[in-house]
Amino acid sequence: MGKTKHGYSKTAIYVTWKDVKKRCKNPKCPSYRNYGGRGIKICDEWENDFLAFYKYVSALPHYGEDGYSLDRINNDGNYEPNNLRWATKTEQSRNRRTCVFYEINGNRIHMKELAALLGIPYPTIQSRHWQHRPMLTEAEKEKLLKII
Repeated sequence: MGKTKHGYSKTAIYVTWKDVKKRCKNPKCPSYRNYGGRGIKICDEWENDFLAFYKYVSALPHYGEDGYSLDRINNDGNYEPNNLRWATKTEQSRNRRTCVFYEINGNRIHMKELAALLGIPYPTIQSRHWQHRPMLTEAEKEKLLKII
């Protein structure tokens, strides 16, 4: 029995699917240590069924739009339903293990966004964090509470 022909083998989404599988399954892949090596998997349904993967991701908002690529919502989670989205480079850069967030009143704010909201240079907030000092002064906290 021959392989199923779906007509997508030269498309960007097919390449994405192949790359996801390689990062999660192939220890020889340079990115494996950040994916499969950390326990990140592709769900069973999608591993050998490109069309199932395609059906799901093509129904997500921003599919096919310029400036968007596939992103895992929970960076420590698998490639599976309810953990994928199409995101901009900025959104993806704020969804890394190394990102630092400030939490206030149930809001989680990335350090760069925090700096922009308060008009504080990003290196100032970054420096405070790495020096294990409070990221914000009391006056800055009060100002933030009025904004959010």
